[in-house]
Order: sequence, then C-alpha cells, then structure tokens
Amino acid sequence: MAALLQWRKFSFFDVKANIDGGKLAEAVKDAEVTCTAAGRGHVYVGDTSGWVHSLTRQLKLDSFQAHDQAVNSIAAFDHTSVVITVADGKDGLSQIKVWAPDKPDVHGHPACLRTIIPDPRPASGSRSSSVPQQAMKVPRVTAIAVHPNLSMMAVGFSDGAIMLYRGEVSRERGSKHRVLLTVSSGVTSLHIRHTTRATHLFITSCTNIYCLNCTVKDKETTVELDSVGCQPGCATLADGRQEHHFLVARSDAIYSYTSDSRGSCYVFEGEKSLVAWFRGYLIVASTDKGGPVGRVSDQNITIYDLTNKLVALSTKVQGLAGVVSEWGGLYLVTAQPALIHMSEKDLHSKFQLLFKKNQFDIAISLAKTQCCDQEEVAEILRQYGDWLYSKGNHPVAMDQYIKTIPHLEPSYVIRKYLDTQHIHNLTTYLQALHRSGSATADHTSLLLNCYTRLRDTKQLDEFIMIYFHFGARRSQSKCAALWVSSTESCGR
Repeated sequence: MAALLQWRKFSFFDVKANIDGGKLAEAVKDAEVTCTAAGRGHVYVGDTSGWVHSLTRQLKLDSFQAHDQAVNSIAAFDHTSVVITVADGKDGLSQIKVWAPDKPDVHGHPACLRTIIPDPRPASGSRSSSVPQQAMKVPRVTAIAVHPNLSMMAVGFSDGAIMLYRGEVSRERGSKHRVLLTVSSGVTSLHIRHTTRATHLFITSCTNIYCLNCTVKDKETTVELDSVGCQPGCATLADGRQEHHFLVARSDAIYSYTSDSRGSCYVFEGEKSLVAWFRGYLIVASTDKGGPVGRVSDQNITIYDLTNKLVALSTKVQGLAGVVSEWGGLYLVTAQPALIHMSEKDLHSKFQLLFKKNQFDIAISLAKTQCCDQEEVAEILRQYGDWLYSKGNHPVAMDQYIKTIPHLEPSYVIRKYLDTQHIHNLTTYLQALHRSGSATADHTSLLLNCYTRLRDTKQLDEFIMIYFHFGARRSQSKCAALWVSSTESCGR
C-alpha cells in the first residue's frame, strides 16, 4: 500500500454554477434525480417519476416519460442518438427500453424502438434448475454496459448474474443473449472497453472484480482481478493514455487494473461515492470521514491529474447526482437539480499559475503531456533555470539550460557563467553544445580556454582527438594552433 498522497493543489478549473438557469429544477419539480448520462450533444437526467429530461448545448430542454416508475439508469453514446433507459416494472421485472430521439412519435417524443424484459432465472423445467421460475426471487437489473456501436450489451443483476446480448441492441431480430457468469453478490457496475484487438467487460460486485474477454462469441474467458469489490458509481474506465485503464474507488484508496492484473493504487482520503474520467483527469466525489451522508449533504469534488501527480481542483458541491462530459467540457448534475460547468483553464493560464508559484517542474511535465513543441518546453526550462540562478543554485540551473539546447541562444547562458567561479558549469554547458552539434568555432575556442584555465590536460587531449577525427577537418590548422597554445598554457 502506498503512503497517503499529498499532491500539490491548483485551480485548473473554473466553477460555473446553475448554468441551466433553473430549467432542470422546473422540469423535475417534486421528483428527485436518479441518474445522468450524456452523448450526441445532449445531457440526460432521469428522475423518480420515470421521466427523462434532455438538455442541448443551447440549454433547450425536452422531457418525455420513459417508464411508470423511477429511471434507474441511462446510457447515451457519442456516435449514435440512441438512448437506453432502465427501470423496475410493477411486476418486479426490470425493463430496458431503447429510444430514438431523432425519430419522434406522433406526440413529438422519442420513439421506443425496443423493450427488453431481461430475466436471468432458468426457465421452468430447464435442466439447470429444479425450482419453478415463479418461485424464485426476481432479480433486478443493477448495471448495464453497451458497446459504442450497439453490437453488444451486458446486463448485471442483483443476484450476481451477468447476461450478454449480442447483435444490434436497437433491434429485436437477430439479437441473442445468455447468462455468461454469476458472481457471489450483486453486480454494482459494468464497463465495456473496446480496442482494435479485443473487447473486455469489466465487472464489479460488492465482493469481487472480474474481467471477461468477450472478443469471440462462445469463447468468453473470465479473470478474477480482485477479491474485494466496490459500491455502485465507484468504478470508471480511463482513456488509452493510462497503462492501467480500469479504476475502482474504495474507502482506503483508488485501485487500478488492466484486463488481467491489478496495478498501482492511489491513497486518497474520504469516503468515495462516485468516480468519473475526463480527458486524463480522475474526478472523485467523497465525504469527510465521520461527516453526514445523504442526498443533499456536502460532497468534496476533487479532480486529480494522475500523470502529473497534482490536484487540478478541489471544491464542494451540495448533493451530487452525477458527473457527465459533453460539449467538450465537464459538468456536474446536482440533486437540486442544477447543472454546474467545470470549465478547464487553457494551457497558457495554467502555466501562469504554475510560474507564480515557481512550480516549474510541474509546468515542464504538463507541457510534455500536453504535446507542446520543443521550443515551448525550452522556454519553460529557461524560466526554471533563471529562477534557480537567481536563488544561487547555479549547478542545477545549468542542468535546465543544457536541456534547452539547441533552442535557446547559447550566448544567453554563456554570459551568465563567464565569471571564474562558474568555470566548471560553463565547461559543462560548452561540452553539451559540442555533443549536440550546436557549437560554433567560437564555442570551441572558449571550451579549450576553459580546459586551459582548469589545467585539465586529459579533457583537452581527448577533445582535440575527437575534434580532429569527427568533422573539424576544415579547421584543423586553427584547431592545431589552439592546441599548441593551450598545451603551452598548461605547462607542457
């Protein structure tokens, strides 16, 4: 277990509250928000009355009744307008409905393409069960995950069963399903990770974590990743930049996993209630230990940059209902309900914040992860070197200046180190210039003079031999003259 992480905190996000202007609160009225999702330019909010409310980027709100009872879950997608909702039916069986918002019915509401009543219990009279189906407790749907192209849907149940549907989810025809696995406790989350090579289904329950390879039909394989599970809402998929792409939050830490093993963990304080991923950031909602826990209690929202090991924002929200990413940004949906925009600062503003706090090492790391060009990185290194130089830390400052080669004008550095007391640092810089192929004849002359003043005959001899051998043929006469002059000055 890693030690408790005390990462440096910054404000890389601006918080813009209630950007929907009260529209969500007016639509939800006396009901309560139960779930959220986002995709295809819309933010979706489900409530306890069975209604689904959608907001566009222009904050135009539409609502339709999806179920007779509370909407437990919503799934939306980037590449299709299809929306999937889950609710409990009056008969105890859960309902999954597939909607087409771009195909309105006669009332102007999204058309329902398909209704699924999933039931993992063995059929009466089947070999797998001697108990009549009617006598068995009806399991609820507790989690779903859908492939981005709608070719696969996983459904998790309160009894631990995981059912996999193959075929176009929006169509009844050609869709086949079966129970692939039953775990020891209720399923709390499902996540499908698809790459060009494989499709994996990550499964969490209250007591375990599994990964199911479902790339090839009828040849699915399962790996148990951990013997400890997590609560609903406490697992998320990271993007491809993370080596360990499945993250699980428990009270003691955030744990990371690949498809076949457990990775590192991050020890963050607080009782976690929700985690999400957004553009390289891990968003964690938590409450203070011993603090009140409830629908409208204050929750700590912390945005972690795991790559650069910093806290990008730390704030509080009263009654968090969900976290969504849409319209190129990050949004929180509160229980009020209201929409909060967590607006990420641009890179230049982040650099200015870091420079003011002299956090140049973080600025350099951030520049590299944000794919800044080499000249931009060199400019940050120059500022870092200047700051170290002003503090009298000349050797470490020189380390930064050397990293600016070949982008920073060498004379800028050389002028700072011409004093005799800095001759060792100057020599190091001139050597680096020659190694990079950026040195001029004047730099060569200055380096030979440095060796002479240091009476370093070994370095002088080695340099002359290399200089003659590797590309100074046009200047051999000048170099020879310098060598004679230098060796005479060294007393040979």
